Amino acid sequence: MANALFRGIVKAGRFCPDDIVKHRAWLAKAEGRRVIMAIKREQRGRTMSQNKYYWGVVLATLAEWSGHEPEELHEHLKQMFLVPSEDELPSGSRIKTWPSTANLTVEQFVKYVDDVVRWAAEQQVYVPSADEVTE
Repeated sequence: MANALFRGIVKAGRFCPDDIVKHRAWLAKAEGRRVIMAIKREQRGRTMSQNKYYWGVVLATLAEWSGHEPEELHEHLKQMFLVPSEDELPSGSRIKTWPSTANLTVEQFVKYVDDVVRWAAEQQVYVPSADEVTE
């Protein structure tokens, strides 16, 4: 039985899943089995303005400086500044997978972009701040 993640809201002390049909189907499959239920506060993902600044200013500036495509730089920078998960393949070998920046919280994405901009400064590349480009 695969793990599941259900988003929802708590009302009157009860969890109300967004997709009640899938939630009930999963519970039916788990009938009679021991499970662990973890509840955590949902964190907001990065904002559209953060994403626009990262791709339109940070990566564009680094692409102009380096001659690489923004997508190439993005993959390289994720490997430099994000923590990978390590998964085991059926063969027993292990592979590292870097998280998608789309899944970072606002705070995690701010730290990531700050790390990238700081690294760019160490390379003598000036990246305008978000305030500078919106003025």
